[in-house]
Amino acid sequence: MWDRFTEPARLAIYQAQQAAIEEGDPFVGPDHLMLGLIADSKSEASQQLERIGVPPANIRALVSKEAAETKPAVEDLKLTSSGKRCIDRAYDVSRRLHHDWIGPEHLLAGILENAEKQKDHRFREANLTCARVLEDIAHGGGIWPPPPTQTIVPHTPPEAQKSGCAPTSFAMAFALFSVNTTFGSSGLSAFSQMSVMQILCFAAFWFAWQARHSQLGYAALIAIFIAGWTQVTLCVGVYEMLFGHG
Repeated sequence: MWDRFTEPARLAIYQAQQAAIEEGDPFVGPDHLMLGLIADSKSEASQQLERIGVPPANIRALVSKEAAETKPAVEDLKLTSSGKRCIDRAYDVSRRLHHDWIGPEHLLAGILENAEKQKDHRFREANLTCARVLEDIAHGGGIWPPPPTQTIVPHTPPEAQKSGCAPTSFAMAFALFSVNTTFGSSGLSAFSQMSVMQILCFAAFWFAWQARHSQLGYAALIAIFIAGWTQVTLCVGVYEMLFGHG
């Protein structure tokens, strides 16, 4: 679940667990997640609240409880159903923003979105809404890409960039098929035609592989099939040239 979380986001989850322990709760809920985000006045979420104009201390007062005398074991802590929904909404926010990481800004937006869905008006009354957080991200509050020290997984190019490889791979495969069907009748030597086919084959394979997970992935699969079939016939042709008359 936490593979895509940046280090600050993981720290916030840890702080949320500590907040639940301090309050004697055996589960980590949305309020604990919020406390984890703003546990440090210099945290990314605290700075984001300051930019929005909402003092973190005001939010802390909304979600804090008195410390409990009996505290649960750390290993027993699990997310409540609402806490899980906050995490799910953080993933959804990241997806809508076309980000491939989960940072404190996504967690904050997920918590607020969940509160609004659950008709919890505490944050709205404090002038803190999911829309304001998303607006802050859109205006540069959420940096893309995140600093290297905060990146958990390498950046994956947007789907739009990958989709452009699919038509190219299909065109390469079609050209490869055309050269293959006119083999021996184009006026070029067999060696020249095979060299052209080999280059087109590798190019079609490369572009198709780049586009395999894009929205035009089906075209890439067709290109891979055509290139693979042509590669087999090319190998057979080379074998026959070398050993067919032996």
